[in-house]
Amino acid sequence: MKRIKVLFICCMVVFLTACSFASKNYEAGVEKFKIKDFVAAETYFKKAIDEGYNKKDINTVYTIVREYNLANQCYSDGEFEKALEHLEKIPKEYAEYSIRQDVELLKEEITKSKDIEDSIEKVKNLVEFGEYSEAKSAVLKIDIEDCNDKQKEEIENLKKQILLKQKNQDPLVLGKINTLVYTYAHGLCEAVNTGEFQPLVGTLYQGSSIYNVQKSYIASMANKDIYEYCLGSEVSSVEWMSETECVISTIETYQI
Repeated sequence: MKRIKVLFICCMVVFLTACSFASKNYEAGVEKFKIKDFVAAETYFKKAIDEGYNKKDINTVYTIVREYNLANQCYSDGEFEKALEHLEKIPKEYAEYSIRQDVELLKEEITKSKDIEDSIEKVKNLVEFGEYSEAKSAVLKIDIEDCNDKQKEEIENLKKQILLKQKNQDPLVLGKINTLVYTYAHGLCEAVNTGEFQPLVGTLYQGSSIYNVQKSYIASMANKDIYEYCLGSEVSSVEWMSETECVISTIETYQI
C-alpha cells in the first residue's frame, strides 16, 4: 500500500506540473493576444492545447488567431484568394474579441488588393489582344495609392508598354519611319553613284558605327564605275525599346 501511495503522489505531481505549464502557456498566449502579437499568441495557445489545457474556449481563440495569421501570410505573398478562404474559416465568435477590428481591416485590404490585381490582369489581356486604347483607359482608372510596391511596378511597366505599342499605330510616327527608310535607301544609291556622302546626311547619326561604315563604303566605291539602284524598300517591323529608341527591320531590294 505504501508503494501505491507513493506512485499515486508522483503521478499527481506530474499531472499538476503539466497543468501548470499548460496554464502558463495559455496565460502567455492571452498576454500576446492583448498586445496584438497574434503569431506568438498562436504558438502559446497551441502549446497549451498540446499540454491538455481545455478551458475558456481556448480552441476557438486558437482557431481565430491561426486562420488570421494564415490569411495575413497569404496576403503578404499575394495569394488573395487563399487569404480570403482563411478569413472565411475564422469562427464567428471573433467578433467578441479585440481581434475583430484586425480581421475586418485585413479583409478590407485583401479585397481591395484582389480588385486591383483583377484590374491589372484585365489590362494585360487588353494589351495582349491589341486593344491599346482600352488598356490605357483601364490602367489609368487603377488607384495607384491603394497598390503595393509590386502592383505599382507592374502598372508603371504596363503604362510604358501601352505607350510604346500605341506608337506602332500612330500614322504620324509610322509615316516618319517610312519616309526615313525610303530616304535612306534611295540616298545610299545616290551617294554611291555620285561618290558624295551628302544624300545620306540626315538619315544617319553622325559618328555612329553605321555612319562611319557607309562613309567608308561610299568613298571606296567612287570612280569604280559601279552604280546602284533601289528597286524597293519597306518596313517589316518596328520594335520600340523606349519612347525615343526603336529597332526598325526593313526589306530593301537593290540592282547593282
